[in-house]
This record gives sequence, C-alpha cells and structure tokens, in this order.
Amino acid sequence: MPPDDNNNGEKDKNQSRDLEIVLKRTLAAVGLITVLALVFLGCLFSGARIPFALGTYLLIAVALFVSGGMLGFLFGIPKIDKTISSTSSAAAVPISPGTTPAPVGMLPSNSRFNFSDNANLEEISDWLTKIIVGLTLVQFNNIKKMLDEGAKGINRTLELTYYDFYVFGYAMIIFYLVMGFLVSYFWTRTNYVYILEKGKGDIVALQKENIVLKKDNRELEIDKAELKEAVQQESSLRAVNESNNAEFKPIERINANEELEKIVLELLRIHEIKVGDDPQKGRWGGLSESNSRKLEAVVTKSATIKNFYDVKFTIRSTDSAKPLNTTVVLLLHDSFGKDIVYLKPENNRAEITLPAYEAFTAAAICDNGTTFLELDLNNLPGNPPGFNY
Repeated sequence: MPPDDNNNGEKDKNQSRDLEIVLKRTLAAVGLITVLALVFLGCLFSGARIPFALGTYLLIAVALFVSGGMLGFLFGIPKIDKTISSTSSAAAVPISPGTTPAPVGMLPSNSRFNFSDNANLEEISDWLTKIIVGLTLVQFNNIKKMLDEGAKGINRTLELTYYDFYVFGYAMIIFYLVMGFLVSYFWTRTNYVYILEKGKGDIVALQKENIVLKKDNRELEIDKAELKEAVQQESSLRAVNESNNAEFKPIERINANEELEKIVLELLRIHEIKVGDDPQKGRWGGLSESNSRKLEAVVTKSATIKNFYDVKFTIRSTDSAKPLNTTVVLLLHDSFGKDIVYLKPENNRAEITLPAYEAFTAAAICDNGTTFLELDLNNLPGNPPGFNY
C-alpha cells in the first residue's frame, strides 16, 4: 500500500477513535446529569409524589433523548461514495496482456469504503436534513414558542407550591434533545459505519469464497474429463492387449523353443530394470544394431483406434553372410498384455505391427540369446504428433 493510503487509513482510524471517546463521554454526562436530577427531585417531593415525579422525569427525558437521537441519526448517516478508494482506480490500472481482470465484486484487499448500506436511506436522510435546517431557520420564532410551551407543560406536571419548574423544564428539553442528537450522531459516524463496512466485507468474502468454489468446481470438472479420458484410453488399451494376446501367440512349442524361453527368463533376471516406467530402457546395451542384426520401427497414426498409433517393428540381418534364421524375442513395455513376443523370421527378417498409445523402449533378443538390441521409440525421426512423451 502506498504511503498516502497508509496515512489516510491511519487518519481515519484516529478520527474514529476520537469520535468514540466523545461518544463515551457524552453518554457518561447524560447518565450523571440524569442521576443528579432524579436525586434532586427525590429530595423535593415526598410521599406518593416521589415515584410520580421520578417516573414523569424519566419518561420525558427518554422521549426527548430519542427525538434528538433520530435527528442525530439522520444528520450522521454517511454519504454514499459509489467509487472504491484504493491505491488506484480500476480505470487507471493498466491491464497487462494475458492477465485476467478481477471478477466483478472482487475488491482489492487494501480498498476502503465510504458508503451507506442503503442508498435510499441516504437520500431520505439528505432530503430530511435539508428540510429540517430550512424549517429551523424559517420557523425559528415558532420553535422558540414550542420550547416555551414544552417547558410550561413540564412545570405544570411537576408543580409544587413553593417551586417553579419552568427553567428546569426548559433546560431539560434542550439538554436531552442535544445529548440525544450528539450520542446518535457520534454512534452513526463510528459504529454504524463499522457495521456497514463489516457487512460489505462479509459480502466480498462470500464473493471470494464463491469464486474459489467455482474454480474448484471447474478443476473438478477437468479432473472428471481427464478421468473419463483415462478410462476410455484404458478400455481401448485393454481391448488392444486382448487383441495382442489373441493374435501374437508363441510359435509352436518344440524343445528348442522351451530352451529359448528358459534362456529369456534367465536373461530377464540377470538384466535388471533400470527405468521403472520404461522397463527395457538401458537394460540391453542401448544399441539398435549389433552383431549384424538391426532393430527398426516405423510409427503411423492408427486408422482404427482413436488416440493410438501403429508401430511396425522389423528385426533384420544386415549381413547376407549371417542370415537371421532363429527365433527372435521382442520385448515390449509392461503395459502390453503380452510383453514378450516370439517371432519366426522369414527372408532374413522378422516383422510385427502393434498398436501403442505413446512411445516406449523396445528390445530384441536374437541368435538364441547372444545378441541384444534396444530401440527407444521416442528418438525416432518423423514420429506423429502426440506419440512422443
């Protein structure tokens, strides 16, 4: 908050504190004078007239105090300021590109309010105060006559043989009217303003809470959409895996294949997983070509499964003098329903096309467990958008 705003805020606090002190002292003065007046009347009157005199005095005092209080409230209602006082007005604050303006109702934490809670009440107050001031100036003589009649009425009510209460009544009218006016005016300028500001603050807090709830709801909707997409993807993946299980069965079991399976299981035990979410990565030497054998792959967008890709794997011989004629073991990501696939080479190469939803590392074991190949599909040139992770 800028220094000027700090100074204004401190000044407002000091003024409010001063008004509260005056309010307390005024109430104390009213209470003291009332007690002294009751004691005075109690000493003058005797017998059954004491309760009558004291009750009459209190009744008249309360009526005058309330009447003055109503005037004080009308004069004390703060004028509404429809603008928000803060470090700078909303129109003067430049909004940087890409930033979102504060929602309607969201107020800066350092804003100060100068308002009444009801614009109609403020307008009525302004209207009545002008009428009262005008009538007081124009009808001043008539007001004096009304005060005189009021003092005489009090004198007649409290009449005693040896005492005249005219001056007492006149003073009583002026005192309680003025004190009621001052007490109500000071209360309106301090506590009433605080009540209005607190009410507005509560509204702002509710608006902020509402915005937070809306934001949480939007995030929840996003989470639901992501969950729905994940479920759909999982369903598609399950269908693909089931298709893989049905389509890519091991070659016919013979003694050599059973021996090869034992070799593969032993190799998987020896070559430990190094990357948890990509089991074949860095596990087989990291080379896609070794010992005249090469592991290749081509990725294309799937034409049949949404958000999936077709990966065509090829394991071939790069030396005609060393033909590829033994079973090839293709090792896939563990998200596949069958992550070990046995392929029978034909014409010095073994090929297979598998659906996948993102890149992973594949490996191949050739020559009865003596040649290891490894290929990270994420590094292939020309992959379709969205395939790489």
